[in-house]
Amino acid sequence: RIEREHWQPDMRRLDRFSSAHNMNQDDYGESWAWAHFLTESRPEYVEVLRAYLADLRRDGVTTPLSARIASAIERPETQLIEHLRMLAGGKR
Repeated sequence: RIEREHWQPDMRRLDRFSSAHNMNQDDYGESWAWAHFLTESRPEYVEVLRAYLADLRRDGVTTPLSARIASAIERPETQLIEHLRMLAGGKR
């Protein structure tokens, strides 16, 4: 799908959903792609996600995950795409 539709990940757009019920299949899939990327790429990326979830659990509201990713990860959208390509066996 990446090349076929010129898809670009957009965590800021996903942050605007108030409920998973409002997401379509593509939105849900992108959310899982981000989760996999954050948990399976680098230990420091896992910490970004853990800190977000801990703050959300404690406070109920926190800095959006997109803002945290943007400040902690260089070129996160590009890195996500490369991660997905690697999972697909390096197909480009």
